Amino acid sequence: MDEPVIVVRDISKHYAINAYRKNDRSKHIKQRLEHFPIFKKKEKFKNLNVLGNINFTLNKGDVLGVVGPNGSGKSTLLKIITGITKPSAGDVLIRGHVVSVMELGVGFIQELSGRENVFHTAALFGEKSRLIAESYDAIEAFSGLEGFMDMPVKYYSSGMFARLAFSIVAHIEADIYLFDEVLAVGDSDFRRKALNKIKSLVDSHKTIILVSHNLNEIAEVCNLVMLLDKGKLRAYGSPLDVIDSLAQQYFNTGSEKGLDDGFSALSWKAPGFEKQGNILSLQHIEIKQEPQNQNQGLNNQFPVDIFFKGFIIDASFSFEVALTLTLQSGFPIVNTSHVIIPSEDKNNASFLWQVQIPTLFMNPMIYLLDVYVVAIKNDSSKLIYSLPKCLTLNVEGEANNSNLRRNIGVINADFLWKH
Repeated sequence: MDEPVIVVRDISKHYAINAYRKNDRSKHIKQRLEHFPIFKKKEKFKNLNVLGNINFTLNKGDVLGVVGPNGSGKSTLLKIITGITKPSAGDVLIRGHVVSVMELGVGFIQELSGRENVFHTAALFGEKSRLIAESYDAIEAFSGLEGFMDMPVKYYSSGMFARLAFSIVAHIEADIYLFDEVLAVGDSDFRRKALNKIKSLVDSHKTIILVSHNLNEIAEVCNLVMLLDKGKLRAYGSPLDVIDSLAQQYFNTGSEKGLDDGFSALSWKAPGFEKQGNILSLQHIEIKQEPQNQNQGLNNQFPVDIFFKGFIIDASFSFEVALTLTLQSGFPIVNTSHVIIPSEDKNNASFLWQVQIPTLFMNPMIYLLDVYVVAIKNDSSKLIYSLPKCLTLNVEGEANNSNLRRNIGVINADFLWKH
């Protein structure tokens, strides 16, 4: 049985806020008068609760993603785990060496160069000078800051700070790594390189806590996800379950819109019924299944048809229709596209396009459908319809028939076995 390396027990954190002086325009005068005993007034404080009764345990090799809106207490939780901030109540048990990347530039000395800060920061984390020297070339190469390492870091941009801070921590040998929004700063190439480095730490069975607003990255590397909101732990478990819980709270999906907005669970209608645009007018998208379910759920044991209705205004164009099935968080599951070439006599004529999904291959869950239509003529193309989250699919029915791992993952696939 794995021994826990992080145990968080009933952690709470609050700050005392001076309520008396909050909107007092004469506070400077009062502050001076309060030096005299006769004018001394008892302070009035109120508590700002940042975290409340947080409990969780991580074993060696666990990768926890922490998600939630701004101000939910994510960074405060990491500061408590690292020991930067003390909790108001509760305690944290840590087994192993911890390194972290928190706010940009924390631990850096502004007047020192990037090279000097590599040795300084690594030493703060307890790394030996000999090991730092051996890793220096790799740190510099990974950061991509060759040519800037002898410059004082006070001249660094936020992206350069992020590159250097992450590169130092990622090359320190530790048991536990804490990353606070490290994948939110810097260009896309460095973010991808940083994500691959985190994956290599995962493969080395390091314990990691990753705070991020990027749900795709969280789902890609984490085996556990925590949802914080207003300092409370709202959900904790597998990425699939927690990210969908987050989506239901904070994402506006098609099922939440009424027919007046052009949405229902299984159909989309254009805001008006006049012919729109000068190429194609898409009026109606509808999902149907036989046998029909009374509660508009889709049974994953039967085929599903998607119908597209509207008017072709200019038949000299071909049309590529792309469909993307996603989780409620927007995480894509599958994509398909098809090019339709209308006959020349279809100018100003109505159309009915149909695509059939032979059997629904998804496990029971709520999914969203994105629809895109591109008009193509000669060597040019133009996106004429972009309809993200326009349809909601509430998939019901049986999960995988296995008695071992039912309802695991998203795809419910039947492969061909021979024996």
